[in-house]
Amino acid sequence: MAVRQPSPFWTPEDVAEWLLDLGPGFVGATENVLAQEVTGADLVMLDDADLRELGIEAKEDRAVVLGVVSDMFEAHGTKVAPGAIVVELEPPVTRTVPSTAGGSEVRTS
Repeated sequence: MAVRQPSPFWTPEDVAEWLLDLGPGFVGATENVLAQEVTGADLVMLDDADLRELGIEAKEDRAVVLGVVSDMFEAHGTKVAPGAIVVELEPPVTRTVPSTAGGSEVRTS
């Protein structure tokens, strides 16, 4: 089963569900994620100690979360380090723009 790539636009419920999908080592963290209202955008601000406080006990499990979250933000065009603060993220935008060369339309993002 493939695990979904996290999104900075996720609600706390989405984050909790994603953690459950990662495996049994994350079950204890889901209640804390919901209680503390951790969103997808908040994930990038979490470091190893924060993940431990959320209830992710195994160091290997915390490393998985930190790696996947870093990949997520790089996929959205933002390079981050664990514990970094991201001020603003915008959802990817795709729009159709008429071609000036009289040809077909061009898609931009």
